[in-house]
Amino acid sequence: MAFIRTLETLRPARKRLFSDALAAVFLRPSLKLALQVARLPVIGQGLPIYMDRRWPGARSSGVARTRLIDDLMIEAFTNGFEQVVILGAGFDARAHRLPHPAAIRFFEVDQPSTPQAKRCLLEKRFGELPSHVAFVEVDFNRQGLGPTLEHAGFRPQQAAFFLWEGVTNYLTEEAVDATLRRVGGCAAGSQLAFTSGVHHIVGVTLYVQVGAG
Repeated sequence: MAFIRTLETLRPARKRLFSDALAAVFLRPSLKLALQVARLPVIGQGLPIYMDRRWPGARSSGVARTRLIDDLMIEAFTNGFEQVVILGAGFDARAHRLPHPAAIRFFEVDQPSTPQAKRCLLEKRFGELPSHVAFVEVDFNRQGLGPTLEHAGFRPQQAAFFLWEGVTNYLTEEAVDATLRRVGGCAAGSQLAFTSGVHHIVGVTLYVQVGAG
């Protein structure tokens, strides 16, 4: 997904659906090499075409869902939400690239290895970790979401915007059920945007209002 977002960011401003300047920071070496190819004047234009033929729908679905979720999250900011929980955050950069009020608090939840790597890369990029983001280490298949999230400063009595993108297909049925139940038990008016599909990129993006059971 970071590579797909990087490719979209390289498009001319009048054509691209979003810009994610941080996505390239998170690429592994092989994808950074592919990025160099993508920057070439003529050859680079063929890379998205190759991807669309090799993995039909993957790139376009990733771009479309990124823009849709961006819009939903910005709308949540406009509606007064002050808590955003990104479940399975990975290398999502919305906490850093989307304009948001100063009061917004982001909680990025993921298995331990990913937040550790992300913190290191962000410190190198910004010189320090952003104060508006809490990195919460949770293995959904083994741990409950609630206690760890609340220990990080999450306020369950206050409505929150939850994002669960490209994660559920990696989890057990029990883990998905337990997490959705926990989200559903948060304050009334909370919202959830999540993707569901047989592939970690191609799938359906759903947006529902949750909370208070």
